[in-house]
Amino acid sequence: MSASKEFRMFWLIGIQQALLVPVLTTVAARRKRDR
Repeated sequence: MSASKEFRMFWLIGIQQALLVPVLTTVAARRKRDR
């Protein structure tokens, strides 16, 4: 059971990173445009 729990945590972290990457890139692009 512990292995499945670790896998679930790793899976959630992966999803969060996948969602954050495009957001950070868009924010960086907007900051560059402002300059």
